[in-house]
Amino acid sequence: MRVTGEMEWSSPQGTQTLIKLMEWLRVERPVMATPGVLATVSRGRQGQLYVTLLRQKPESGSGTFQLRAGLLAPGQRYRVANLFEEKPQPLSVETSALEKGFPLSFTAHELKVLRLTPE
Repeated sequence: MRVTGEMEWSSPQGTQTLIKLMEWLRVERPVMATPGVLATVSRGRQGQLYVTLLRQKPESGSGTFQLRAGLLAPGQRYRVANLFEEKPQPLSVETSALEKGFPLSFTAHELKVLRLTPE
């Protein structure tokens, strides 16, 4: 792979270049999501994880995210709450479900911040 000029990294070509570079370096991403959903994960001070998901499509839809094995304790259950809901209703979810692909529904251009707290 050769990059011969300046590139806009947020463009589709720039994104593909970065993904190919990550694959070549064998970088393991901590969180992966359905195409079209941007995802990040960070750890809080009390052991909770925060998963931020942004779907920038003009229509409602669904998707999934999955966390890399090793980020969560094996066999542990986590309370998952969407912090942007008016009255968050936490779900109790096993580590294996979060590592295999957790389903979500999105409204148009929705940003979600999920807090995963060990039970």
